[in-house]
Order: sequence, then C-alpha cells, then structure tokens
Amino acid sequence: MELRRRVGQKLGLVWLFLWTCHLAAFPQTGAPLEAKKKAIGLAPSHIVIVQADGETIFGAYYFAVSNTTDKEQTFTSTLRLPRESIDFQAGEGLSNDHITILPNGVLSIRKTYAPGLSLLGVQFKVPVRHSGDNVLTFVPTEDVPLFFIASPQAGLLHFKAQGFEEGIPPMLAGSNYAGIRGQNIAAGQALVVSIDGFPGGRLPFLMLGAMMALLLLIGAVVLTLKTSKESQLASRGIYD
Repeated sequence: MELRRRVGQKLGLVWLFLWTCHLAAFPQTGAPLEAKKKAIGLAPSHIVIVQADGETIFGAYYFAVSNTTDKEQTFTSTLRLPRESIDFQAGEGLSNDHITILPNGVLSIRKTYAPGLSLLGVQFKVPVRHSGDNVLTFVPTEDVPLFFIASPQAGLLHFKAQGFEEGIPPMLAGSNYAGIRGQNIAAGQALVVSIDGFPGGRLPFLMLGAMMALLLLIGAVVLTLKTSKESQLASRGIYD
C-alpha cells in the first residue's frame, strides 16, 4: 500500500494522461513486421517512470497489449523488473491475481483483454545506495523496440545507459519530465541504467547535525570564557 501511495499519489494525473494518449505513447513505427501480424501481442514501447527520495527509488514499468481482433482474448506476457527491486505490486490495468512469480524471478502476467490497446503497469521499489553507484538493471524477456526511462524530477534525477540518448515519450513533451530513450533492446540483453541526483539522504542531516554540535560547542566555550573573565573582573573590583 505504501508503494502504491508513493508512486500513485504524485503521478496519478500522468497515468490518466498516459491512458487517454496511449496511441501516441505506444507508436507502431519501428515494430517488427511479424509483431504487427499478431492478433494479440505486446506494443513496441516500454516506459519506466521513476521518482526518488533520499532512501528509496519508486518506479512504475509500463507496457501495452494490443488486441487487434473484435473480441476478448486471453494473453500471457512476461516481465522482468530491475534486478535491484526489493518489492513490487500490480499497477495500472492489473491486479495481483494477474501476476505469477516464476522460479527465475520473472513475472508471468496472464489476463483477458478487450479489443484495442490496454495499458498495463507494475510498480516496484529499489533502495537508494548511499555508498556506491545507483543503478537499475533491466533484462527484457522479449525484444523491446523502444524503451523509455523518464522522471518528473527533471532537475534532480539524471539517467545514463549505453546506447541511449535524451528523449521522453511523445505525450510527455512540454512537461517537466526528462529522460532517455533506446531502441532495439534484445531479449536477454542486460540494460544498466545509472541514476544520479538523489534528494536528501542521511549524509546532509549528519553533516547538519555535526555542524550544529560544533556551533553549540563553540558557543559553550565562548560563554565559559566570558563568564570566567567577568568573574575575575568582579573579584578584582571587590578586593582592590
């Protein structure tokens, strides 16, 4: 519930926008020809939205299933969340009943889909490392033609990944989001995303605490010296 609240509370309007603009969010351009012929299958774009505080990275992995028939179809897809994830839960368009954890840690997602495009999301969280690099390691279970990683904390979080360039999904253009985009990520290929620019954390508070303690110590020393000097002057005034 905490994961859902932290991710959903700040990004609820974005999820609504993603849903109403899903055709722009998941363009068919560049998709393999064989994927277009399937009656039901994954749309080519995968989008990861990330935000963070000083202790935790909160993410939501979005993808879509395209049902080109005129009736409901049951379809099973697989998803591997970042290796560093310590928790997850169903997000947009899913419930936990739709998700099964396979022995290798891959999520199997089985659901019946209405005709058209269905947006789906899985939320996850990763602890922030205060010593060492902060990374998200993705290993797709299927080929991903387009992969986006973006954050509403545009002036704070910065992403890097080999072969990626700056870019965000079309429907987020003109917003305060920033991110990177990559193409043709092969199934089984490890994608390591470095993240910099976390807010807060324990170090600033420890430094602030140390500075306050130092100021208090200096103040106490000055006050002691001043009191001692005044006492000496008072003594001289009495006995001289």
